[in-house]
Amino acid sequence: MSPVIYVSPAFRTACAEPRGALLLLHSDPVRSAPIVGSAASGARLLILCEQNGWCHIRTRTACGWVSKTDIVLFYCRPAL
Repeated sequence: MSPVIYVSPAFRTACAEPRGALLLLHSDPVRSAPIVGSAASGARLLILCEQNGWCHIRTRTACGWVSKTDIVLFYCRPAL
């Protein structure tokens, strides 16, 4: 079962972490898109938006698309 990512209107950001040891970030929301970065297990990922089962995320060093089945939502914080 894939994780459900829902960000309430009261929240503007959601965070997640990679499900496996290494998460590859793609330039577009398809697996065949070029890899633009990566994130190691335990890295904090800021979810910018969700589209058709893909999340556009930001790490400390890169932005890219990941399948939402490859991440685990763990924290939401109120918008500042």
